[in-house]
Amino acid sequence: SAEAFIRDLLVTRLGVKFLVVGDDFCFGKGREGNFSMLKKAGEEFGFQVVSTQSYCFKNNGLQKRVSSTAIREALAADDMKASAEMLGREYSISGRVSHGRKLGRTIGFPTANVMLKRQKTPIHGVFAVRVDVDGEHYNGVANIGRRPTLNGERNQLEVHIFDLSSNLYGKPITVFPMHKIRDEIKFASFEALKDQIQADAAQARLLLA
Repeated sequence: SAEAFIRDLLVTRLGVKFLVVGDDFCFGKGREGNFSMLKKAGEEFGFQVVSTQSYCFKNNGLQKRVSSTAIREALAADDMKASAEMLGREYSISGRVSHGRKLGRTIGFPTANVMLKRQKTPIHGVFAVRVDVDGEHYNGVANIGRRPTLNGERNQLEVHIFDLSSNLYGKPITVFPMHKIRDEIKFASFEALKDQIQADAAQARLLLA
């Protein structure tokens, strides 16, 4: 219960003297505890409670509270503008380039692969992207997901960087998804996938021009 949380954890075990919580913080069974309850408990047990005020921004004329949940929801809805306003920067994915299956090379679209491992990305699909490598900026097209046509099992980022032919293995890169082109879909053949990649690349160039 909320009362046991305060008494047993905060007071007895932690000996809390000063507590800072968000203004929407709830705790205890059924989320029955809130800021007001903590303030009263602080007066009883001798600890101070301070609230951090929510940071808000205007979205379509409405005040919206900034939170990690709101940012993830904006990204999942492919609203890159709203996510950037809440983050204070453009959303990005960073990692080191690893060796892939090198199938992209066979169709003229070599990719830099970043294994996302246990990371969960709020976005999936094919995107027009900006890529930062060694302090230089490039444009490209990227797939974020499991690559269903190739029976992929691991979640990863594959990015084809326009007008860059240097070896990137082991280098850190940062990818900024700017515009979503389409969702991931399974194609009937590798040849059909190749045709779609060519179309995706052409659309990415136009979106980033």
